[in-house]
Amino acid sequence: MTQEIVDAVREIEREKGIETGTLVAALEDALLAAYKKTPGAARHATVELDDQGDFRVYSIELPADLEERLLDEARERALDELERIEQESGEKNHTLLSDEDLVLDWAQVPDDQITRVLQSQGIQVTRRTVAKYREDMKIPSTHQRRTKS
Repeated sequence: MTQEIVDAVREIEREKGIETGTLVAALEDALLAAYKKTPGAARHATVELDDQGDFRVYSIELPADLEERLLDEARERALDELERIEQESGEKNHTLLSDEDLVLDWAQVPDDQITRVLQSQGIQVTRRTVAKYREDMKIPSTHQRRTKS
């Protein structure tokens, strides 16, 4: 992508009164969708577009047992939500759940496990860095999450 495209997108946002960053986020989503269609694409990835029009894809490969646990929990949450909607509306819902549409809840994964996963993929990070990121994202600490349960 080029700087001119990013500038044009931001100009459109200003002219049309669209909230700043909305169209850039849409571009990032489109680039991520295109990336996920490429052979060998990582399941867990994100795309970031910088001010110069350059984009980067960040991905992580999870150990199979951790990924399956997170997917199982996400499926359970999605099914519970569908059941709640059916009870409220009184109508049967015929929604297909795809693993691609599930939102994984990282809040329940211990900091040291995230640290090990990242380090196994060559990303040098300490447990404290992961804990600090959780703090910045307003995700309770491991201790706080355990005492809430």
